[in-house]
Amino acid sequence: MLRIKHNQSPASQLLVEAEHKSELPLISEVLERYLETKGHGKAELFFVHAKRNIGYVVSSVGNKSIDLYSKMDAVEFRNWLINRGLQSSSIQRVFSSVKAIVNFAINEFGYGFSNSFTGVYIAPDEEKEKRRPLRVWRD
Repeated sequence: MLRIKHNQSPASQLLVEAEHKSELPLISEVLERYLETKGHGKAELFFVHAKRNIGYVVSSVGNKSIDLYSKMDAVEFRNWLINRGLQSSSIQRVFSSVKAIVNFAINEFGYGFSNSFTGVYIAPDEEKEKRRPLRVWRD
């Protein structure tokens, strides 16, 4: 038993590789399909934001098949956004966009897995001074 723990069999790496392969599209391919389908009549900002947000995912955890993203990837993505200095409201906005794009693929193509980007806790920013209302002076 001890020998098996420390010495991997020659075929073990093939089993690990098989776990990380998928026939489903990469998140970048899902983005293109999302933009083609939902982008008709949308303003340019729709495209810019969607591309930027998926670019964040790719930069932080890689361009994977959409079923291969784990909850740990989503948490790593959140932490990556925090380390970039984004406020919680911006992180929530980015997550909303990414979740919408992944949910689009799940629903459009009938995939049977859940969206790993849902349910990730995003802590509120520390209490900051509230903005004071402006006074209107009348003559």
